[in-house]
Amino acid sequence: MSISRRAEFEKQLQSGELPEITEATIESMLWGLVGQAPDFAREMAMEVWKILRPQHSDLKTNNPFRIGRRVILGWYCERAWSGTKFRVNYHRQKELHAIDGVFHLLDGKGPIKTYTGPLETAIQNASDGKGETDYFKFKCWKNHNLHLEFKRLDLVKELNMLATGEHVIGRDME
Repeated sequence: MSISRRAEFEKQLQSGELPEITEATIESMLWGLVGQAPDFAREMAMEVWKILRPQHSDLKTNNPFRIGRRVILGWYCERAWSGTKFRVNYHRQKELHAIDGVFHLLDGKGPIKTYTGPLETAIQNASDGKGETDYFKFKCWKNHNLHLEFKRLDLVKELNMLATGEHVIGRDME
């Protein structure tokens, strides 16, 4: 789910607005979700595309029109309480998880099966704020910036195409 749909679902869950949980409601909900999967994927891609192109950024690295080889994300990391380690800013965890999730989906690996995701886990485990995952190289800075370099430029290209409507889900790229 996109960040906004996930927040809406969590709100319904907390307020008790969801229907009674029965086998029939779960089955109908799952079939409904399967039918909406392409829409969910496009929504996620659009959200991540907007996150990775900060609109009010004065940094030359960030392109307001397309995602490039690298991006700088402000206020995504902070120093951990001890040593030289970093952690992900609490308010940015869902966005970082969405970024990681979209790259997993674009690569055909399906949704991330952990709560934090590989990127957040790698950031928290890096002894000096530098590291990499299957899709990213990263460096955390004391000014709270997270520098992300994309290792799979084919997936970046696909994300750009998907978010701008140049690529349709379910149709092979030409």
